[in-house]
Amino acid sequence: MKVNITMPVYNEEKVLEQSISTLTKFLEKSFSDYTWEVLIADNASIDKTLEVAKMLKNLYILFLQF
Repeated sequence: MKVNITMPVYNEEKVLEQSISTLTKFLEKSFSDYTWEVLIADNASIDKTLEVAKMLKNLYILFLQF
């Protein structure tokens, strides 16, 4: 079974990295028997959320939608 977590974000540059780190740690621990993916859906942020999301995409191999 595949679990998809979609995280809508708007102007989250200051908390996005910690949020994704916390979420992936939880998924690794609690959903180790599942295939899972995280989708970051940026809603036209006007801060550096998109840049942070792109960095996290490379770090965690996440999906990014903008």
